[in-house]
Amino acid sequence: MASAQYKDLLKAADDEGLSLCPAGTYDVKVYKAEAGTTSKGNKMFTLTYEVVSGPNSGRRLKNWMAMTPDYPGLVKKWFREMAAMGLAREYWEAEPADGKVCADLTNRMCRIEVGVRKDRDGEDTEDIKKIMAPVGGAQPTPSVSAGPSFAPPVSATIPGGPVADVKAPAVPF
Repeated sequence: MASAQYKDLLKAADDEGLSLCPAGTYDVKVYKAEAGTTSKGNKMFTLTYEVVSGPNSGRRLKNWMAMTPDYPGLVKKWFREMAAMGLAREYWEAEPADGKVCADLTNRMCRIEVGVRKDRDGEDTEDIKKIMAPVGGAQPTPSVSAGPSFAPPVSATIPGGPVADVKAPAVPF
């Protein structure tokens, strides 16, 4: 097993919350986006942001954006924050697949307001309080192709004869 440098391990630990990112407003990009569901079965996107400027440049912070249909105020906030990252109303009206959403969020710029709150164990943890458009405004909304899949049809053949054209499953990129 190759040995790792302690400073690299400390950086990785900091990105996972070993030390707190100071409260403030940061210019960030979406480093990674993952689709999932909450324990109650609601849609959720887990976003990892990377600070792109200042003394905390390179620092990563996570945000869990859960869609909570039972609370209209939270739904409004969810769509407002997605729009700040450039995924405006017309994007969502096209019913994009989760993989497409993740691909379209990745590398998008925005600003986040970070605070500090207590976690379940009473420890201080970072809290992303607000997501805002980057200086200069949100990036343009990407297009969403119509239909449930944006992959081209593929043909398959099995022993005993050809099979009709079959749509390939949607791919996130």
